[in-house]
Amino acid sequence: MTIRKLRSHDAYLEWAVLKNVGAAAFDRVQRVSFLLELKASCTDLKSLWRLAGQVPGMPTRASLRSSDPLAAEYVSTGVQWYPTREGTQVAAITTSRSILESLRDLGVFHGLPVEYSTARWAPPPDLFRMLLDGATVDPTTQDKLRGQVMVVIDDGMAFLNRCFRKSDALEKSRVSWFWDQDPSKVVLTNGTELHLRPDGTIANQFKESDWQSVAKFGYGRELTGPVINTFLSKIQDGALSEDGAYAHLHYDQRVRFAMQHGTHVADLACGSTHPRDLALPPGVEDVAGANSTQIIMVQLPPKSVLDTSGGGLAKHVLDALDYALTKIDNDADVVVNLSYGATGGPHDGNTLFERTMDGICFAARTRLRGFALVLPAGNHFNAAGHGAATIKAGEHADLTMQVRAKDPTETFCELWFDQVTSTTDIEIEVRRPGKNDAITAVPGCAVFDAADLQSSCCAVALVERPAASAGRRMALVSLLPVMADGHAGADWAGAPDGRWSIRIRNKGKANFRFDAWIQRDEAIPHSRYPTRQATLLSFRPRQKDIIDDPAADPVKRRGTGSSISNGNEPIVVGACYAVSGRPTAYTAASPHKDVPHNPWPDLVAPGDLSEIMPGLLAAGSRSGVTVRMNGTSVSAAVVSRAALNLLARRCCDPLDRAALIAELIDVFGAPAPQDEKLPAIEAARLGAGWVYYPRAPAKP
Repeated sequence: MTIRKLRSHDAYLEWAVLKNVGAAAFDRVQRVSFLLELKASCTDLKSLWRLAGQVPGMPTRASLRSSDPLAAEYVSTGVQWYPTREGTQVAAITTSRSILESLRDLGVFHGLPVEYSTARWAPPPDLFRMLLDGATVDPTTQDKLRGQVMVVIDDGMAFLNRCFRKSDALEKSRVSWFWDQDPSKVVLTNGTELHLRPDGTIANQFKESDWQSVAKFGYGRELTGPVINTFLSKIQDGALSEDGAYAHLHYDQRVRFAMQHGTHVADLACGSTHPRDLALPPGVEDVAGANSTQIIMVQLPPKSVLDTSGGGLAKHVLDALDYALTKIDNDADVVVNLSYGATGGPHDGNTLFERTMDGICFAARTRLRGFALVLPAGNHFNAAGHGAATIKAGEHADLTMQVRAKDPTETFCELWFDQVTSTTDIEIEVRRPGKNDAITAVPGCAVFDAADLQSSCCAVALVERPAASAGRRMALVSLLPVMADGHAGADWAGAPDGRWSIRIRNKGKANFRFDAWIQRDEAIPHSRYPTRQATLLSFRPRQKDIIDDPAADPVKRRGTGSSISNGNEPIVVGACYAVSGRPTAYTAASPHKDVPHNPWPDLVAPGDLSEIMPGLLAAGSRSGVTVRMNGTSVSAAVVSRAALNLLARRCCDPLDRAALIAELIDVFGAPAPQDEKLPAIEAARLGAGWVYYPRAPAKP
């Protein structure tokens, strides 16, 4: 075994730096992103640099300008500042890996909460490449949006689709702003568009770009509504097809396939036609699809989308929220739909990401006429990715984690502990498949399974004070990919597939509870890689959805929701069948009532038409094409549309979050039954009631 002392409170950062893995290890430019919390007195990043001392090799703007005229457009460290709900400041930082490692080695992260955002390397499918961050821009000005505004943050958004145009003028778009966050396609302040290779060199350069630079953030490129309209005019005149327009804009790879998540979600949320499977209540106007409703779209970068864990979302989502809100006037009703999620994390709302989202949303709610952020509850009810148990003093609990063959990504299992006085009370043993020898966690250290780091494939880090959750302890079990980039062989010393054993022993004098979450690792559509999600093994027969988790089995279906949906500000949406109103087979359940958490989901909305007709119909990538997709992402989009319609009706009477949830249920649906006849686990999946379901379902 090899033992290394932790130099930060983030186990993902330690794994990535010590093992030289994660997204940056496969990117020669090695840009990394992380969140860092500073006290209110630290008003700029210079305070951090002074605290760290002189960081070796940190370039400055002056040195960049003197060395390379083109590099003058770039900055080595990109920072945006965001408030948390407690009033502290969080810096969303993109910098080089060498600077991150220097800050860690200097001990800066010992005293500052940090959350590393790009832990897992996601192998690119055939259509994508690993990409980098970074370019500076000057701000541009344009009239701010008023009235009703829908903001959609997603992936694969066909913004030229007819469903986002005005119904009486198909050459006019309702999309006012479109930010493509792809950092390999960067527009500079002089209007030059650069397409970059993974090593940072220029692959293509366009002197006359239809895109423009993105004020403040310095990566990606944006389109304004007038520019989009010029392409729509050409499409209407027959001079260009939609395919041709996307190809001209070098955006075609993001919408190449007929079915794209972002287009489908955006159509449900604000397409010009109300979702056909759902009926509007009497007297309610579909304002979200009206010509006057304006749309802001933010296309997430490929690197964040390829890593299906959601680990790379934090900085880009915070930037997207800030980007959209700076373009909107105070006299506006705004709904933000973010149909993404993750499964790791403490699930208590205390991550820096969630607290910062709360801070941004609280500021928006107090400034704007009406505001709502809508998130999905998650689709992992039956995914066997969550384990939990209370361990008595002197006893232990066992988990078995099945790692799939040919898994090309790292596997992470997070363990979170409640009511633990010290990490010395926790003993964790991890055994490889078919092996009796174990690696044992050491408090405050990362323990690797081999005599040197290079030959290790597994590590367990036990953290005393993780930044993501106040008062709780955390351990991370990390495994290398089973194979590298789809090619197994003797040159890759990856983790073995099969059954990994995790034993958790209580060495203290009082009982404690633990939760285990396997980080989301779903296969990417249109990828050559097979299913790769690791699972926890349960040896009991599969239970019906209305039967609660047995206490004896550590594998739980409760507490299976998204790890970014536990804050105080978002509206969290589960999925039901439109015909019956029953929770879908996948929609997540909130934790048991004795576990402290924010109650969710807040409500449910249709994610499927029925048990035999999955999904809801909405737009495909090209105009006139409809496809079916399901999931709590679909349900969140349905609620986003309803929320904007309600905010528009109450223009002189602002609605806070709780009042908006209550009115959504009152106007569009029905409250959940408050009687003991409804199974407890079903109640834990319904929240306060239904949207687009006018009656209570039949009892099972």
